[in-house]
Amino acid sequence: MGENGDVEACWAGYLRSLPAEALRPLGYFEASAFGAEGEAALADELADLVERGVKTATSSLLRYYQEGNHPIERVGDLCIALASTGEPRCVIEMTEVRTVPFGEVDDALAADYGEGERTLAWWREHLGDYYARQCAVLGWPFGDETPMVCKRFRVVFRCSEEDR
Repeated sequence: MGENGDVEACWAGYLRSLPAEALRPLGYFEASAFGAEGEAALADELADLVERGVKTATSSLLRYYQEGNHPIERVGDLCIALASTGEPRCVIEMTEVRTVPFGEVDDALAADYGEGERTLAWWREHLGDYYARQCAVLGWPFGDETPMVCKRFRVVFRCSEEDR
């Protein structure tokens, strides 16, 4: 089965897992890998952390959404987390979406990010470097006031071999 077929099979597996009386979602928000494009090892590591429930938060530059005319996720939106190969790993549900300046990200979000030392100091250093590089390439300013879309989520379904 191709990549899109795998995603659709995972989604169908999720729908089958819902109780008969549950409202059926019309669809998922997006299917995507975590991490920077072209960094397969990182995408796979993050997919594993998400699937195991270690990584329960992520962030993006608000300007990414604005410049690309992309909708921002909302609480309750469902997404499919992919490995670098496009293999679906799990379905996640957004539980919190808020916009805060980079410099106001707190200890709790850094811990929920599930990466590195899971401290705010580690998060600011590593994610600060990542976002600074990303902004430099795009010609955007970056600093403590840069608005970030911070998202928390939970795994609601793990895609099995039978679903792919």
